[in-house]
Amino acid sequence: MMKSRVRGLSLSLAALALTQTPAMAEAPFPDAAAAVEYRQGVLKQMGEHSQSLAEVARGRAPYDPEQVKADVAEFRALAAKPWQAFHPGTEGGNARPEVWREPQKFADAAQLLQTRMAELEAAADTGELARVREAFGHTANSCRACHDSFRQRR
Repeated sequence: MMKSRVRGLSLSLAALALTQTPAMAEAPFPDAAAAVEYRQGVLKQMGEHSQSLAEVARGRAPYDPEQVKADVAEFRALAAKPWQAFHPGTEGGNARPEVWREPQKFADAAQLLQTRMAELEAAADTGELARVREAFGHTANSCRACHDSFRQRR
């Protein structure tokens, strides 16, 4: 059931991306509320993929190398998306003011996630659960560090 919700939201976000006009490329969101809604949707999907992978890494779900590769590929694709919705004028949601006060630190955290996602994808490609577990741990740590610095808990 969770996978069907994730796929449904993925299709909705893909449809939204396809309906954007070239003029929207300069201002991809009509207002701050739209940016907040977009990034929260993407980050929620990322969390769902992360949770699915965590279950496998912890041994609570069976290890299916092909399913893990698919989940990692989707997770990595999603991990490239939310950052466009964190520009000046989009403050709000669960993002702390530090996102805008310390933009380089935030950008560095986003870049570290991209590095960790590439490592996780390479580990998934090996088909070795031990490598997936290790790489997932590094990826999860980068997520946690960013949340600790830049996300408000409500």
